[in-house]
Amino acid sequence: MVTTPKETYVRHNIRSIVFTVAVVVVCLILIVFSVSMGDYPIGFSEAYGIIVDHILGNTPDTYEGHLKDFIVCDLNMGHVLGAVLVGAVLSVAGAAMQMVLRNPLADPYSVGISSGASFGVTLSIVAGFTIFPVGGLIAGQIVNAFVFSLIPMAAILAISVVKRTSPTMTILVGVSLMYLFSAATTLMKVTAEPNKLAEAYRWAIGSLGTIPWADMPFVIAAATVSVVFMTYMAGRLNILTTNRNLVQSLGINHSRTSAAVMLVASLTTSTVVCFTGTIGFVGLVAPHLARTISGSNARYLIPCSAAMGMLMLLVSDIVARLVSLPVGVITALIGAPVFLYFLIRNRKTSWNW
Repeated sequence: MVTTPKETYVRHNIRSIVFTVAVVVVCLILIVFSVSMGDYPIGFSEAYGIIVDHILGNTPDTYEGHLKDFIVCDLNMGHVLGAVLVGAVLSVAGAAMQMVLRNPLADPYSVGISSGASFGVTLSIVAGFTIFPVGGLIAGQIVNAFVFSLIPMAAILAISVVKRTSPTMTILVGVSLMYLFSAATTLMKVTAEPNKLAEAYRWAIGSLGTIPWADMPFVIAAATVSVVFMTYMAGRLNILTTNRNLVQSLGINHSRTSAAVMLVASLTTSTVVCFTGTIGFVGLVAPHLARTISGSNARYLIPCSAAMGMLMLLVSDIVARLVSLPVGVITALIGAPVFLYFLIRNRKTSWNW
């Protein structure tokens, strides 16, 4: 029986939805497994029961029960929730930037956002300079990271909107700014005292355990805004992958729409980067993994990218905790070979807009 194009399209969309749901289910299983990890032994089924009881408000009646509830829900759950939310933000931002810039190398880090944040934190640690010196050292570092991470985004938006540069030129501007901030950060580290150098290094390699529960609402808000806004803009993102003349003929302001998408992607990314440090390759690799299943339709690519980002960072975090390494190192070790695979084998299909 011959399959019509409409039937093929519907089947592909159903497959994308099923795959995204399956990845989310796997993430839920990994969440329970991850919160049961630690020096204090807690089984998988026991951890699941503790989470359910905590949600339902059932208070443990023994000291051991209180201890396990504290370990699972207060210590480990914040760590795991951070992995889920940060993975979603980075991957959705990467997918959106790749579509807007029509460049497979675009992600929040290749455009300089991470380097700008790293420079801001290093400036606070090494030189003691904070833009808004209120709320203590940690608050000053977070504000510095946020403000300086927005500088590359502002420069890229100004150049791409005013000069109407090509996608290749725009990404090259981001890479140039990334190297500029990296050089300035390295210069400060060379002249830093040993204890300050160690502190700056710990932040730069990326960690999910540095998000306090008091600041979790900021990360939750960033993830919610990122996924909801990019899903809402999915139709326009699909159009932006075409040439500028076609976009304008359809009544869409190319510059204004691109600026809005890049602004939201940069703001949400810079928000989570303030707390986690540099966690690379998630925003670059997760969208390509999602695109192999969902295709380039943003209506399905954005949710699938969010799910793949969650899965990638959850797995990386579990591995990092097992081998006692920073999660940023694990994402690089996993992401670099995967991206090389796409470059070599799927260079003509994995990012065919």
